[in-house]
Amino acid sequence: PPPPLFQAEDGIRDECTSLVGSEMCIRDRVSVTATSGSSILSVTIAAAGGGAGGAIGGVVLSGAGAGSGNLVDNTIEASVDNSRIYTGDNAVVVSATDRSSIMAIAGAASVAGGGGINGGGIATVGASIAYNDIDNDVRAKITGSTVTSGGDIDLSANSDANIWALTVAGSFSGSGGIVGISLTGSGSNATNSIHNTVEAYISDTPGSGRTITAENGHAVTLSAIDNATIEANAAAGAVAFTASVAGLGVSVGASIADNDIDNTVQTYISGAVLSGGSVELRSSSTSTIEALSVAVSISATIYIAVLGLAGGGSSSINNISNTSADFVDDNSKVTANGGAGDGAV
Repeated sequence: PPPPLFQAEDGIRDECTSLVGSEMCIRDRVSVTATSGSSILSVTIAAAGGGAGGAIGGVVLSGAGAGSGNLVDNTIEASVDNSRIYTGDNAVVVSATDRSSIMAIAGAASVAGGGGINGGGIATVGASIAYNDIDNDVRAKITGSTVTSGGDIDLSANSDANIWALTVAGSFSGSGGIVGISLTGSGSNATNSIHNTVEAYISDTPGSGRTITAENGHAVTLSAIDNATIEANAAAGAVAFTASVAGLGVSVGASIADNDIDNTVQTYISGAVLSGGSVELRSSSTSTIEALSVAVSISATIYIAVLGLAGGGSSSINNISNTSADFVDDNSKVTANGGAGDGAV
């Protein structure tokens, strides 16, 4: 029968939006909030074994493979669009938050043995693969609106993305007799990526006559905060054993961990007329990658004319290339009449 292959494919796609085309004149706090918490747990395991023997000898082929592919692709948006809002002495809060996580485990093992008076030929292969991707848009915005608040105006976008992956593959082959041949190979690969866009902004069409105002010296604050973590572990082991008068033993093991974090984090004001006691734009991005890649290969031979060959290789490729920006474009008019902190206008 063909070698067993176990695959898992998981995907999550969500979208949250809020408050479009509204007109409110109230004396209470306005809060627009979008929150998402997506989590994937994936476990795939495969195993195969074989054996053969007899007076003449035996030939055995054995293979096992396990793989998982996991995707989180969300849009989390808290927005005030094409609206007129007056809150008296109270605040306006627009907040978008995402917490996404993937935990993936893939394991494969293949074992085979054979022999006879004349000998045996054995070949085994084990492979495991995990592919994980988080690709979210997290956005807090006010667009095409007039907002007048006697309290603070606060826009915040927050993302916390985590990937933990473990791939393990192992194979063993053993042969015996007058002529014995043992061939075995194993490989594991963990590929993980986080590509998020996290932004908070206020935008409008220049000359529209719409304004964003925090009265009585209150603050206008835009913040975008990103935290991303990848922990990847890949391991492969291969053992070939030959006991014969003349024979060959070959084992190869390889493991690869490939990790990439490439996020865009920004706050901005574009084409808007805005005033407040202070105006602050603040973005921050913190990314961490921890990777372990291990490969072990052993070839053991016994008796007279037996050749043993073993090779192992491991690789870890890690990349962090985030972009963080805070800006006010030339089409905006921003007035800050009070104190200022870091990143303030």
